[in-house]
Amino acid sequence: SLKWIQTFSCQVLNERVGVMRPVQVLCPRSMAKVVKMAAKKMKISAKYASKHFGEEVDKQVRMMKKVEKVRRHRGRVRGYKKGRRNRKPSRKKEKGGDHSKFLNIKQMYEWYEALETKYDILKLDTIGETLEGIDIKIVKINSENAELPVIFIDAGIHAREWISPAAVMFFIAKMLRMIQKGKGDGNLNSFQWHIVPVANPDGYQYS
Repeated sequence: SLKWIQTFSCQVLNERVGVMRPVQVLCPRSMAKVVKMAAKKMKISAKYASKHFGEEVDKQVRMMKKVEKVRRHRGRVRGYKKGRRNRKPSRKKEKGGDHSKFLNIKQMYEWYEALETKYDILKLDTIGETLEGIDIKIVKINSENAELPVIFIDAGIHAREWISPAAVMFFIAKMLRMIQKGKGDGNLNSFQWHIVPVANPDGYQYS
């Protein structure tokens, strides 16, 4: 039903298309009215999500460049504060890794390997390999007790989904500290935790 759109040099943006589901289409500005009229003739409801999409993207890019420039400037200013270079690492970085920035795949896996060395209840396994040859890892906590029910968590399915792998890192670090302090009885220790920190390493690394 959507093949007619291709004749107008339009691109379907939805990852999945189904019956009675809305579809987002990106068309050349010169073809927008023609496409809308064609959809109306086919009794398909159509409306503009944006009439100036290119301008909106350019505006967002300019805004992000300004934000990045301000961040770099603040970083330089902070670097000259007295005692900044010699200060001790924060407790957050010592305990749960560096949560102030996004890590690449290699840094992330190295962090999990360090956790495996530190905590006996954590096991890091490889469950597959991507097209680009990157291992797909799974983190298992309390997995030695096979009778416990399993809670499965995955993150980083989409290429630009940066926040979920970072959130999982924070979650795992917090969980391990709580279990180590004896605060996991009755809840955390009642389950096996199987966590895939990055389900799409190729896409994550590329973006």
